[in-house]
Amino acid sequence: MKLVSLGTLCSPATQIVFRREQGGIVSPFSWQRSTPEIVLNTLQDDFVTLLNRDKYVYNIRKGHTHFHSRINIPNPSGPYPITNELMVGESGYHMSFAHSNPLENLDDYQKLQAQCDYLKKCLNTSDGVGYLMNIFQPYERYADAFVGIRKIIPEDCKFFVCRMDSEQNLAPELNEDNIHYGAFGIGDHTKRLVIPSEKYPKPNSLDKWKPYDRAHAYGMSEEYTEMVDKIFY
Repeated sequence: MKLVSLGTLCSPATQIVFRREQGGIVSPFSWQRSTPEIVLNTLQDDFVTLLNRDKYVYNIRKGHTHFHSRINIPNPSGPYPITNELMVGESGYHMSFAHSNPLENLDDYQKLQAQCDYLKKCLNTSDGVGYLMNIFQPYERYADAFVGIRKIIPEDCKFFVCRMDSEQNLAPELNEDNIHYGAFGIGDHTKRLVIPSEKYPKPNSLDKWKPYDRAHAYGMSEEYTEMVDKIFY
């Protein structure tokens, strides 16, 4: 079974790359911040906007060493809250690259192109591929986008949406939209981070909270691993 991350943060990719040790190329949503609407619109326009660097805006986040590119892709649900990051362009129309710079780094842009080609190939494969997406808001908020994405994913391929940071734990079940949905929370994520090692590298230290710490903790958690096992294996 080949697993593919559809975002919206790094948790599914962390599960795939580190827990499942699935090597090779990843999808363009694996290590980015996005929303289900952005993912849907990107798939619907066949990655044309995502690969158009004229749509990117280059910024330095105050107090942060990384550069962030933003891309204007329609996001009907409104602005996606990103702590300490500048809102750029039209309100609510953005996707951010926290771990790469495809605007000024040709290698990063070429990797993004390869990732889009990889995802296209996956979406043209009728079976043997499973799709993961995480959210931090109720399912109902993005229901229309999920249904749209489900229509693009081949019928025989499973699509698992997991709400993380939830107060209610829900075992994953197949819903009326033909989507597996589950939810769980782990409380203080800093107590759940995997001890850094060559096998499970951690992106930053515990002395300062970072959003990708939370994504890393959820992606590596036993709860999430068991859910993925139940659905795909």
